[in-house]
Parts: sequence; C-alpha cells; structure tokens
Amino acid sequence: MLRHAVILSRRSARQLLSNMVSEKVDIRSKILVYGETYARKGALPTPTKPNAKFIGWIDENGNMITNDTVVATTKDQTLTAKWEYALPSLIDMELGSQCSLDLSDALTLKSSNENVVYVAPSQTLTAVGTGNAVLFVLENGEIIKQINVSVTNAPSQVQTLLGDVDCNSDVNVADAVLLARMLAEDKDVTVSAQGRANANVNGDDNVDSDDLTMILEILANISSAF
Repeated sequence: MLRHAVILSRRSARQLLSNMVSEKVDIRSKILVYGETYARKGALPTPTKPNAKFIGWIDENGNMITNDTVVATTKDQTLTAKWEYALPSLIDMELGSQCSLDLSDALTLKSSNENVVYVAPSQTLTAVGTGNAVLFVLENGEIIKQINVSVTNAPSQVQTLLGDVDCNSDVNVADAVLLARMLAEDKDVTVSAQGRANANVNGDDNVDSDDLTMILEILANISSAF
C-alpha cells in the first residue's frame, strides 16, 4: 500500500517539515492532539486517483480512521489511503487479440497462465492461447483484485456467396435443386446455417420460392443479381 500522509501527534519529539506527495495527491502532514478527534485541527483530506474510488484512511494496524476517530496514540502515525479500483471481473478475448486496462500507475498485472494471456511490461494483454487464466492486480506487490480471462478462437469468417446453397463455392443447378427440396420440406436433405444465409438471395431474411426463382434466373442468365 502507498503511504499518502504522515500524521504527527503533539507529544511527538520531532516534527515532519516536508509534505508527502504521491500519485499526484498532495496531502500535508497534520499535527494531532491526543484524546481528541482527527478532525480537531481540520478534516482529513479526500485524495483522488484515476479509475479509483477513495474508501478511507487506515492506520498501520489496518484500522479505519475517520474524522470522528479519537487519537489514541502519542506516536507518529502514517495513514494509508484505501482505494477501490474500477476494474472488470471478467474479460473475454479472442486468440491473437490485445487489450489494455485503464490502470493507475501504482498497479501492475500478473497472469496465472502466460500460455493463455501474456502481460507485457507495458501492461498490455495478449491472448496467446485458448483457455482460461486469472489476472492478478497488484499494488506494491500485494494482490488487491483478481480478474478472470477467457480466450477463445476467433469465429471463422465465411464469406457469403449468394445462391451457393450447398456451400461448395459455386452456384449451379445443384443449388437450385437443393433449395427446392428444402422448401418442399424434404427430410432427406440438410442445409447448413451458412447455406441458408447463401440462399437468401433477395436479402429479405426469408428464404422462400422468390429466392429459388432468382437462382434459376441467374443460372439462365436472365438476372445479374450475383
């Protein structure tokens, strides 16, 4: 955790003169009075950080410190800002793709399986293999969040060839016959999803006799739809 502020008690034998600046958060030292609240000499600051929500201040023992907390020590204290980061819990990637998260400078990523997701020094993610992995989000070496990553193969890019009902990369009489049998609900023929997409020649998202007529016209060189 990053130390963002040094709090000094009045009974301290020494006084901190310099301000502590971390992650563009300017938080000054504060003189406290034993037995009084932390806000006695002014409210505790509320720092900001990109892509993060400030939760509050904690002391060296992990206790939450608020403006109403009573100072119970005469020793110097260092309070640490506690943050909640706006990061996803799940990332879906396609094999070979890359992505980056909007991270604070204080955060780094580590992959549980670099054969699936590789983390570059720039913190860019690359999907190098299919499967699942866990991204550990670390702040100063401590894990503060885990992100599940799933990598799948990219969907095949099949180019539509209008009229190619049997998906053999050619439009001929066999396609017209296959479509006619399909429209007649012939149980002995099967047309794939890609074949149905190819059969929608007129583009109305409804495969019917109009599409069959267009295929026949094209084969007879009456139409130039293809």
